Amino acid sequence: MLNWYSPNIESKSAIAQFTGALKPELEEKFHVRFLSNTFLNYNLGINIYNLGNNFDEHNNIWYCSINNPGIIILHDIHLKDFFRKAFILNSNQSFYKYFISECWKFHSNTDQLIRKFHEIEDEFPFYEFALFKSKHVIVHSTYAKNILLKNGFQNVSCLNLPFTGALNNIIRSKLISKKRPVRLVIFGYIGENRFVRELYDLIYNLDISYNFEIHLVGTLSKEIDNFIKDRNIIYHGYVNDLNSILQKMDIAINIRLPSVGESSLSLLFCWANKLPCIVMKTKAYKEIPENSVFFLDNNFTKKDFRKLLVFILENPNEVSIRIEKGLLNLQQKHLPKHYVNAFFSIISKNIIFSSNYKKYINELMIRDLQKVHKYTIEI
Repeated sequence: MLNWYSPNIESKSAIAQFTGALKPELEEKFHVRFLSNTFLNYNLGINIYNLGNNFDEHNNIWYCSINNPGIIILHDIHLKDFFRKAFILNSNQSFYKYFISECWKFHSNTDQLIRKFHEIEDEFPFYEFALFKSKHVIVHSTYAKNILLKNGFQNVSCLNLPFTGALNNIIRSKLISKKRPVRLVIFGYIGENRFVRELYDLIYNLDISYNFEIHLVGTLSKEIDNFIKDRNIIYHGYVNDLNSILQKMDIAINIRLPSVGESSLSLLFCWANKLPCIVMKTKAYKEIPENSVFFLDNNFTKKDFRKLLVFILENPNEVSIRIEKGLLNLQQKHLPKHYVNAFFSIISKNIIFSSNYKKYINELMIRDLQKVHKYTIEI
């Protein structure tokens, strides 16, 4: 039995979609109890906790993971927003700053305090509050795995993030017509680090022979919601059928300033929709195959951005090569069945080497655990 803690599948979060996409595959291999919005702990079976940065959706999951440890699927390596809210709700801003500053001195092994607090906050290992009792941790980038290994967490696995949408047979025109604006899209949860302000300032001062539209799809932070008012930006809101919107777009802007090291579900949707994608070569994004996206360096300038945009617009054959490579990478490594098979390998090792779990496994599952699976990972 798996006790799978996650935001409700019906909610709009990416982690809820993650659970929804894996559900059929999980139910083929396990007896699964899907749990959300509960503080109840279950001692029968293996507990799987999906932890993300949204405090309101994951507070109960974090609580359960501390009280009844199991395997944690960590969707955000930093968890800064989660624990900022957790601390401030239970104390106050002054205490939070004092606590983080003092802990940072301990972690960084220095007495240097003459730094901006947000810099300390960005470097602080909040994940330790979430993982200190975990039996095993699953992350979705080598970047995140290396951080945990470097900081003393031994039972860590890295799985490729699964695509949660539908694969469609999309045919795109190679040439983007100059008779209409080029449609640039940013989608997902759109906060201050999603390059909206910077893109707006850049795009209308590029001095090239194309016109542009900026499209936003998804949930906006309050700051971005205020920013787009009275500006020439098209906001579609949250849409259930993301593919239908992306098929009408020309180029995706998937830049994080800063990146917090997360894997990008947005990128998988770009590949699925054969949509050329611009990303910044930093942290987890360095792991993306070179020939499947269009990279900008960390310290890129307006001139660099303009040059890359013109290259994409005027080299349709190169665009075709990269989107096909991206789609192939998606099909070979990022489908739900790949994820669940690799996850199954982790569970089997945890069960086999833990007497606490053995008694809960029925004969059918024991037989399944002895099979050799195509998709396995090294733990």
